[in-house]
Amino acid sequence: MTTRGLALLAAFVATVGCAHVPSVTLTKELPLYDRSAVKPLASTQRVSSVMVVPPSGSDSSRYESQIASLEAELMRNGVRVISGAVTGRAIECRSVATARLTDLERALVMARDAGADAILQIESLGVIEKVASRYIVLERGADEAQEVGRDDFAASTGAKAALSSGALHLVGRLIDVADGELLAAIDLACPFLWSLPYDLKAEAWTYAERLVLQHPNLPMEGTRRWDSAQNAHVTDLPEWEPYARNRCGKRIIDRLIAITLGLPLAPLPRSALRGGAVPVLEL
Repeated sequence: MTTRGLALLAAFVATVGCAHVPSVTLTKELPLYDRSAVKPLASTQRVSSVMVVPPSGSDSSRYESQIASLEAELMRNGVRVISGAVTGRAIECRSVATARLTDLERALVMARDAGADAILQIESLGVIEKVASRYIVLERGADEAQEVGRDDFAASTGAKAALSSGALHLVGRLIDVADGELLAAIDLACPFLWSLPYDLKAEAWTYAERLVLQHPNLPMEGTRRWDSAQNAHVTDLPEWEPYARNRCGKRIIDRLIAITLGLPLAPLPRSALRGGAVPVLEL
């Protein structure tokens, strides 16, 4: 919204006085986005040692910090982790015997020789800068706004607002070293708006057929401004974002470790949205 638009809205708010103002409460956490496909493991297939490798054909140095963090969490959960040095040799090895093998095939050979049960290959791990992930509607004649899933949002004829933020996204594969069988195809995502430090209650104003949310920590994606010292536009992120980034990372790693260890995966809880719907992401 433009500065003039905000000023007009503020003036309108001032004239309303004590009239009821619709509001909406964003629950601090929504269930993870999990499209992983996991093979149920027999007791003889439990993974107790693992080698973590970057994507095939990639520059492994780009993933060193992420892989190191993941290795540390695996070790804290009692998993034997093949050292980074061995992992590097598996990817970089170019001996005559392995010259015609792919990076993954070389890693499988090295992991088998090192006694690992499985390879955890990280296909991609990073932040998607902007994802629409929370949807608010104020139905005609309703006293309060509601958070809904994307389908209900699209079908609503009331005033609407879609909130966006960055999202942490991880794609990977868990592969049995013994025979190369795919044990899990992993696809996990956590928009930062799904891991807030607190429930966030915002006023919901209708303005020119749009729903405008008023709260000190809005807009969710931060405020863009001109910085004369840097001679460039910069974005001031909302104060909750560092917490949300860390929390999303922990939630994804916890789920990834459960998949890797073959632990029984509890169904992700239904959200607090209307009808228990879970927002759908377009990644």
